[in-house]
Amino acid sequence: MNKEKKEITVKIKRQKNKNPETSYWTAYDLMATPDDRVLDLLEKIRHTRDDTLAFRSNCGHGICGSDAMNINGNNRLACRTLLADLGFPDRVIIQPLGGFTVKKDLVIREAELEDIAGELELNFSPADNRKKEPAEENYNNLNEAINCIECGSCQSACPVTWEEKRFPGPQLLTRAGRYIFDDRDSRTQKRLHQLDSYCSLWNCQTIYNCVEACPREINITALLSELKNKILKPD
Repeated sequence: MNKEKKEITVKIKRQKNKNPETSYWTAYDLMATPDDRVLDLLEKIRHTRDDTLAFRSNCGHGICGSDAMNINGNNRLACRTLLADLGFPDRVIIQPLGGFTVKKDLVIREAELEDIAGELELNFSPADNRKKEPAEENYNNLNEAINCIECGSCQSACPVTWEEKRFPGPQLLTRAGRYIFDDRDSRTQKRLHQLDSYCSLWNCQTIYNCVEACPREINITALLSELKNKILKPD
């Protein structure tokens, strides 16, 4: 383990409630090593400096996606980001994911997404027959979609979602892929029609922001292109 240690400044954008006018910045000076995770720093601040600091974390291993935030200008998982990954800087700047309503500090409100998901019927199991295996030709796309942990990093990085609030964005469109690429589901054509008409999958600008932001390295843009192909050439 790398034993190098130095004092770094952790600057965090805080917000008292849902009103963005209550936002402010707080800086904390901490001793750290390159092997420390950003999540370790946040926990140290909350346990030893300020117990009012609000952030989400659950598994701590990059599986639940709850601790996604903007770290030094990029959307990352705090539990998977070592200071060494950032070049062991003298300063770490942490903000909540952009494009979401902030509930408090680094905690975002995800209800807006789930409202859209409900309208697109993306909140229940896609499979009508669990005994049937999914078609082999759909496996790669289905596997990519299933690997998504819905952390919000891609959604925050998508410029279309900043302006068009009814656009599901890459996170919900990836969730739709779990259903559409699963041929055990009888609602595929209905889902494709919804993506084509309700929110227009075609609003995707194919600029790969979502791919760059994804901590699971999912090729989201390619997945959305396959959804477009499904609309143009339905089975």
